[in-house]
Amino acid sequence: MFSDILKQIGAAADAFFTSPIIQTTIFVFWVLLVALYAASTYWVWRDSRARVANRYVPYLFASIVLLSTPILFVGVLIMYKIMRPPETLDEADERGLSRDVLRAEAEDVRYCRCGSRVEREWVICPWCRTRLNRVCPNCHQLVGMDWTLCAWCGSEFPSHRLIAPPPDPNPPAVEDISAGEHDVNEPPATAPLSVRSRRAPRA
Repeated sequence: MFSDILKQIGAAADAFFTSPIIQTTIFVFWVLLVALYAASTYWVWRDSRARVANRYVPYLFASIVLLSTPILFVGVLIMYKIMRPPETLDEADERGLSRDVLRAEAEDVRYCRCGSRVEREWVICPWCRTRLNRVCPNCHQLVGMDWTLCAWCGSEFPSHRLIAPPPDPNPPAVEDISAGEHDVNEPPATAPLSVRSRRAPRA
């Protein structure tokens, strides 16, 4: 009786797998699997070319996927996704360019010895009146305080005029302009007694 049951199950399975619909479905499945396998190999080759500078490494990755057979290539794709570089070469170049631009902008910031931020085109600091640049007398371009000649016209400068004074560690405080003003109705201060005594009277 048990053998009869097994024979019936085998006959049903054989009839199921030999039916034209199931055969067509299995054939389509294998065609799609092989197509996906080939497309995955090409995708790994192209993706690794965009992420690795060495031109031989993409072929190595594609060969590993190709040798993994259509059954195991899914696991190889997962391993490749985990181990591949996180960014492409173009993204790395763009990030490096952005970093260089930010560094150049940071280096372009200039400060006076008084601690105030100044522009590179300024000749004098408007806060402490420190000389920042000079003007070439020939071409009227801005030149540095330590330049010995003009970079635009080639005129030479006397060295004693271009040596910048050493920075003062204790710059004098800017005096209040209002402190020097006085009332016009206030009588002028009289000269000291010693000065008046030296003035000889006229005859």
